[in-house]
Amino acid sequence: MRLQQPSLYRKISAASKYASDRLWGILDEYEHSYPEMEYIVYDTSEGDGMIEKHVDNYSLVTLVCLLSTPGLDFTGGVNCFKCSREEGYKVPLQRGDMVLFRGEKLQHWITPVTSGRRCILQNELSRI
Repeated sequence: MRLQQPSLYRKISAASKYASDRLWGILDEYEHSYPEMEYIVYDTSEGDGMIEKHVDNYSLVTLVCLLSTPGLDFTGGVNCFKCSREEGYKVPLQRGDMVLFRGEKLQHWITPVTSGRRCILQNELSRI
């Protein structure tokens, strides 16, 4: 993406850095961070459309941007984050919405995608 869409790449990187600076200040603790951008598709026609509870190893800041439209392109697939409730804190995104969080610290998952294709752009600022 850095070579094919440099403007978008810079904007996504800047959003991740801005969130870190404003909320956590975590990037200041490391000499380098390495962006890992991925286009991820959860397609029910190709198998299991879910992600189990996990953390993003080494990700100082994780950004997830929803590229498809809930209810039109897919059903299910709600972002969830660990909290005191067993079912977690649910964050339903709309197309174009993004959420940023401490990937290596905050346990997260998505509910099963029950139909269609859920597409996201994900950026992890890795410390290694």
